[in-house]
Amino acid sequence: MKKKVGILTWHYYPNFGSALQAYALYSYLNIHGCETFIINYVVGKRPALWKIRLFASFFDALIPRVLSSKIHYRFLNFEHKYLKETQLVRTYEDLEYVVRSFDTVICGSDQIWAPNVLNENYLLPFVPDNIRKVSYAASIGLPTIPKDKRVLYKKSLSRFFAVSVRERQGQEILKNEIGISSTVVLDPTLLLDRKEWLSIARYRCHTPYILCYFLGRNRNHRQMTQEFAQKTRLPVLCLSRFPEDKTWGWNVDEDAGPQEFVGYVDNASYVITDSFHGTCFSINLGKDFYVVNRFTPEDPINQNSRIANILSLFGLENRLIDKIPGDVTSINYGVVQERLHEEREKSHCFLQQSIGLG
Repeated sequence: MKKKVGILTWHYYPNFGSALQAYALYSYLNIHGCETFIINYVVGKRPALWKIRLFASFFDALIPRVLSSKIHYRFLNFEHKYLKETQLVRTYEDLEYVVRSFDTVICGSDQIWAPNVLNENYLLPFVPDNIRKVSYAASIGLPTIPKDKRVLYKKSLSRFFAVSVRERQGQEILKNEIGISSTVVLDPTLLLDRKEWLSIARYRCHTPYILCYFLGRNRNHRQMTQEFAQKTRLPVLCLSRFPEDKTWGWNVDEDAGPQEFVGYVDNASYVITDSFHGTCFSINLGKDFYVVNRFTPEDPINQNSRIANILSLFGLENRLIDKIPGDVTSINYGVVQERLHEEREKSHCFLQQSIGLG
């Protein structure tokens, strides 16, 4: 009999990383024989444009880009196309009801445990003791858990069958600050290999380009990208909804969805990003890339540790830059892919043991 598994994560935001990490964990579990559902937990009210997005998601090819860039319906289209979801869940009581049929509930990935944005439901208090509670690649994001929240974290995580986190820094925080042991695993997007990702990719540009994907608005990072474009004599293709990015003379795509994102990374000659998932996909798809820190060291919500962690894991610390390098070098992906295979096997093993597969 198939294990019935529910995943509670950030799945409905119009954000490439959130959508694709949810898809990856869902797909991995289904591939390995689970009957998997995304717990369709939406905090608060649906956005005002949700009904329009829902309607538009069924007419993907007919919606002009100028409109689709405003309603972000491609994310909802992706969600409905690839994820089996529970009924819409909004309250604690709804959560209690919807999990009753699951053998295991998994929370993660993404920064669901970041103290500055914590929703306690992502610590699974509504899941009864007869159902396994597992975290997969949950991220704390910040350098510490505030003292006034440590009792909550400890009490909640002590009920888990297995705890895993995405960064070694998170593992140390849980151990040192609340006495909880955990396993470091790969981000869900790295559970799937290149072939699996390309099976859903959509391509909009087939000529050489530098892919620019920034979540921050640092002008210096744009200037670096411009310098890199001049150095390599390649045009810049930018995934952005920031109006100022149109002023650089780049080709800006405002309405790409998750599938287009995968295609853009795969077809890029180089990637320049400040995004954790931009970095993950660059590594997984074997791209030459450079990454910049989005946060300053003194920022109270500094989340740079996740970038440092993923680069260190694969020996790619030199791809983190604060200026354009004098020599543009290629990455030795033979070594990187060997390490990725090893880490992927460890993560697969964690999931299979935690859920009770095989």
